[in-house]
Amino acid sequence: MQYFQPHVDQIDLAGQQLHTTSATFARFALLLIDNTVELMCHQQAEYLVMRDKDRAHWATRHYSLKDEQNALGQHFNEKIKFIFRNGKITDTQRDFILRAHQFRNECYHVGLIHKDIIWDLAWHYHDLACGLVAQLRPGWSWTIQPHGSLSSAILKHLKTAGLNDQSDWFRIPEHLPSIIESLKSSKPPARRTLSEALSRSSIQQLDLLVDRLQFIADDGLETGNLNDALKAVLFRRQPEIDHLQDGLDIQSADGFKQWAERFEEAEASFQSPVTMRDIDRWKNRAELLNQCKTPTEALVKYTDLFREFRILTYTIAEAATQLDRSIQLEIDIHRGK
Repeated sequence: MQYFQPHVDQIDLAGQQLHTTSATFARFALLLIDNTVELMCHQQAEYLVMRDKDRAHWATRHYSLKDEQNALGQHFNEKIKFIFRNGKITDTQRDFILRAHQFRNECYHVGLIHKDIIWDLAWHYHDLACGLVAQLRPGWSWTIQPHGSLSSAILKHLKTAGLNDQSDWFRIPEHLPSIIESLKSSKPPARRTLSEALSRSSIQQLDLLVDRLQFIADDGLETGNLNDALKAVLFRRQPEIDHLQDGLDIQSADGFKQWAERFEEAEASFQSPVTMRDIDRWKNRAELLNQCKTPTEALVKYTDLFREFRILTYTIAEAATQLDRSIQLEIDIHRGK
């Protein structure tokens, strides 16, 4: 089976990973699903280009050389845009695939991140991938190889669709809806909607950000003011800070005094790019994610929101860690360690 079997095998395997709540298994499922979606899209792009080349014998080709390079190249985004422009996937499917692929890239290259949402994301991506098996089947692909063994996964889903004998295999196209439903059932039922998962995750991330800010405000600045803490942390992350000592001997009393004056002047004139008002707005948007009607709407809005605050969460987490270490060092010194 040149097209059907590899994708069914891989999607079925991904579904099995979701029978545990382990984020490690969910990460593996996400990688499997994204890979087979990319392969299906590439095969569809190959088919479209092949048909266009055949067309050149009697008519003008539709696709330019650049179109062909985008369709068959290594850039996933361009490939998805190509098959979308040709009406092979919907805008909703395109948007979900592109954003899910971003999460896949991070999970592949960085490791086990997005642990609180990765199961939910993989579950919904699995549903989409199942539908694409039928939707993106190239016209030239064989449904079943006349000779050769079939995998246990294929046989399982064929049997569920009522195709028990080899003589029934030619009827696979008309039974695809039943086969796809069987493939979808290879995973357990959803525990919650993707909207719920993404809303809860973003709220928890922002609550943790505020907790760390409060720690910095209380134990670092000793003012308790969250806006002061935000300004202090972001000011110290400005690259210009490293140049305040230029031309000064800060080892000397005069040099250190001049550096301190420059520092105070720069801090007083610094306007924080983020305030607690921005964080409150992010929280409101996070809560509204729960009202999204579709997985794609939720994922699009979540990724847009996450892009706005993710760098700040890393920055505040680093500052809180540094402060905690500094406090612990002082405690150890007082204890004579």
